[in-house]
Amino acid sequence: MVTAQKVVHAPDDALLDRFLAYSPQEEPLVLQLGGSDPDVVRGAARIASDFGYDEVNLNCGCPSERVAGKGCFGAALMREKDLVADIMQAVQEGMPGLPASVKCRVGVDEMDSYDEFRDFVATIHERAGVEHFVVHARKALLGKKFTPEDNRKIPKLQYDRVLRLMQDMPQLRVTINGGITTFEEIDRFLEAGCSGVMIGRAAIYRPFYWSRVDELVYGRDPPESGELVATPLGQFPERSRGAVLQQYCAYAEEQLADEEIRIRRFLGKPLQNLFAGERSGKRYRKALDENICNPEQSFSQVVWAAAKELPEEVGTSQ
Repeated sequence: MVTAQKVVHAPDDALLDRFLAYSPQEEPLVLQLGGSDPDVVRGAARIASDFGYDEVNLNCGCPSERVAGKGCFGAALMREKDLVADIMQAVQEGMPGLPASVKCRVGVDEMDSYDEFRDFVATIHERAGVEHFVVHARKALLGKKFTPEDNRKIPKLQYDRVLRLMQDMPQLRVTINGGITTFEEIDRFLEAGCSGVMIGRAAIYRPFYWSRVDELVYGRDPPESGELVATPLGQFPERSRGAVLQQYCAYAEEQLADEEIRIRRFLGKPLQNLFAGERSGKRYRKALDENICNPEQSFSQVVWAAAKELPEEVGTSQ
C-alpha cells in the first residue's frame, strides 16, 4: 500500500519513484492506495497513471492504529460507505479506463452483521460502479488494544459471508482472502464460484510451495527441466531453489544501486523462508539475518555465504 498523501506531496521524482516505480519482473501489478480524502486520492491516482499499473485498489481493510486510527483510512473506512463510494469515483477519474477494486473485510468492530457488510459493498457498487471486491473473511478490531497480528488471529474466519455475498450479488467479481494456505483450499473456493483467491502470509512463510501455481491453479503445462543455472555454489536445475537464489540476487543487486545498506534488509526478507522446513533451513535463515546489512560484503556474497549452511541436495530440490 502507498498512501495518497505521500504520492501527492512527494517533493521530487526520485522520491516518487521510490513509492511507485517497479521492475518489469513484477508485472502484472496492482497499485493499492490508502487515503480518505477523495481529492487527494484522485491526485495520487492521476500521478500514478503514468507508471503503467494494471489495476488500482483502495485499502479498506488495514486495521493498524497508524492507518485506521490516526490515519482514518484502511478498515476505518468500512464505517463510511458513502465516502468510500466518493473515493472510488475519484480514483476512476484519476485513472480512467483502469480496473478499480476495493480491499475490505466482512465487518469492523460492532458493525459486523452480514447486512451491514452487504450494504457497504452494494453502496460502492451502485454509486461508483466498482465490480471487483477483495474480501478478507474476518472483521477488523480497531484501537490501540489490537495489533495487526491480533487481527489475523482473534476475529474468526467467516468464509460463509463472502460466499453468501457472491450468491446475493452474482454480478460482482469477488476474490476471497484470509487464512488460506494450500492449493486444495484454493481449488475449493474457486469451485464454489470465487473469481479469485488471494494468498497473504502463506506466500511469505512458504514461498517455494507456491512455485507450481501456474500448473496447479491455472492448468498450464509444467515447464521442461531446462538448462542448469551456474551459481557460486555450482550448477543447479532451472526450477530449483538454488536457481531462484541466483536469479533473485541478480534482481536485488540491480535494485540496490546507491541505497545498498538502506534497503538490503528489506530485499533480504523474501529469501528468509525460501528453505523453510528443509534440513539446515534455520541455520541458513540465521546466517542471512545476521549478515544481510554487513557493509563489507555485497548482497550476493551474504546470500551465498548463508546458503553454504545448507546441504547440496536442498539447493537442488524442486
